[in-house]
Amino acid sequence: MLETAKKEGYAYPAVNVTTIEVINGALRAFSEAKSDGIIQVSIGGGKFASGTSVGSSAIGAIVLAEATRRLAEEHKVLVGLHTDHCQPEHVDTFLRPLLAESRRRVERGEAPLFNSHMLDASTLPMAENLKLSQELLKECAELGIVLEIEIGVVGGEEDGVDNSGHPADKLYTSPEDMLMTYEALAPIGKIHACGHLRQRSRRLQARPRQAEAQHPARRSGRRSRQARRRGTHAPRLPRRFRFRTVRHP
Repeated sequence: MLETAKKEGYAYPAVNVTTIEVINGALRAFSEAKSDGIIQVSIGGGKFASGTSVGSSAIGAIVLAEATRRLAEEHKVLVGLHTDHCQPEHVDTFLRPLLAESRRRVERGEAPLFNSHMLDASTLPMAENLKLSQELLKECAELGIVLEIEIGVVGGEEDGVDNSGHPADKLYTSPEDMLMTYEALAPIGKIHACGHLRQRSRRLQARPRQAEAQHPARRSGRRSRQARRRGTHAPRLPRRFRFRTVRHP
């Protein structure tokens, strides 16, 4: 999915789900549009799905993910499973139980439950944000799971977290914070959808170049091509770890 989107120059829709009805609606829309897509679960969505007598975000997320996997087998599209913003105070009750569930699946020879998770530790000081990110990235990497992190904040309200009071310059990752993140995690970055992207596009595009200027050996495209010629590139992940739920001929 990721390789195709990058090659063709488009993005995937990501739909937050709370019930099987919403999952079915998203899968039908993907199929009718002949588009692969991402289904994601938030902390609030997981808690809602678990029912008022359980009230567990993690249990609800597991139920929704398992239902998505079963239903996606009936559709001829690729579906990625993702969890939405997880703040630091919810890591132990949401992200870590989901990682534990994925670890159990991987140990049985199955794919991890989710393809990717998002950690939103933007409320912490930068050093603490990156420390927590490093811990979770290590766990995710062991399981073949992508970790998305938040450097800076997204404006407005999302899943009960209100960032509408932040000044405009806080809605974008600063070059300094981006470089600190690059040096700590060497991640593959993405631009989070938010307002005023057009006006800031040159500034956003300049940030990877700044990292490359200070770390020329990490220029991913050039380095990977040279590595392939030398036969020293990293081994491909086992098929069960690749970014997808199901694949049809």
